[in-house]
Amino acid sequence: MKKNKKIFHLRGCTTFILIISFIVDSLSGIILYIAPQNRFADWTMWTLWGLTKDQWVEVHTIFGFVFLLVAAIHLYYNWKIFVHYVWSSARKAVNLKRELTAASVLCLVLFLGSVWNVPPFNTVMDIGKYFRDKWEQESSTTPSSSTQSEAFKDLAGNAASDQAENGHGSGMGRKTLEEVVEEQGLSWEDVISRLESQGIEAKPDDRLRSVAARLGKSPTETLRILAGEQ
Repeated sequence: MKKNKKIFHLRGCTTFILIISFIVDSLSGIILYIAPQNRFADWTMWTLWGLTKDQWVEVHTIFGFVFLLVAAIHLYYNWKIFVHYVWSSARKAVNLKRELTAASVLCLVLFLGSVWNVPPFNTVMDIGKYFRDKWEQESSTTPSSSTQSEAFKDLAGNAASDQAENGHGSGMGRKTLEEVVEEQGLSWEDVISRLESQGIEAKPDDRLRSVAARLGKSPTETLRILAGEQ
């Protein structure tokens, strides 16, 4: 009796986790759909509801995995019901050949339309691009592409510059200070001294974006401070 009660509570818990994970994953997916490009988000320290784009990506990813894991647990405890439903649906599908064929063809069209990026399927992506570009158009602090390119060349190397010019995020904000110092050929003592002059105490495993947030600056501006250019 106690075992059944525990299973009942576990089933109820997994059900609520599934619902919450679905809501969070759907919401974060919509936010990422309209969020600005990585280069703009990194440069301006873009946030929505207090979270940066990288944080929204992490939330979306973690809750996506949680949804899959809990769905598997939920399926385990409802396996008999699931199998019965599948077999019942399969028997019905035999008598619904036209409907099954129509659904299969529709899904194939959706898949191919998405892969080939043809109208009207590409409209969905165009709408997302419209909102992503709109962030930059409405911002008064968006730096010119030449300024961005120069900053990335000076501090993040030519590869990062190429990524910025092509609209891809450099991922510099995710790196630790230790990685940044090593990649940029900086002196750790000098970096610590420059941060202390800004009132910041940092450790080698602190991420650049975390230090940037504490400084109230973008990762690119923080890189300039570390390099002694500001």
